[in-house]
Amino acid sequence: MQIIKHGEPCALPEVRTFDCSKCGCVFAAERGEYEVEFWRNDYIYKAVCPECGCKTVRRG
Repeated sequence: MQIIKHGEPCALPEVRTFDCSKCGCVFAAERGEYEVEFWRNDYIYKAVCPECGCKTVRRG
């Protein structure tokens, strides 16, 4: 597969919600509080849970 044009993560919504699999906390993180990666044709978002400190990952 060849990528013709890469997407723009900056154009994505600023606030993302996350569900922590360790403690069950559901939280919203603003840009700067989470990381964005492009992997296998999808965006992966990573944030640290404010309750337990566990790294939480969600897909686009």
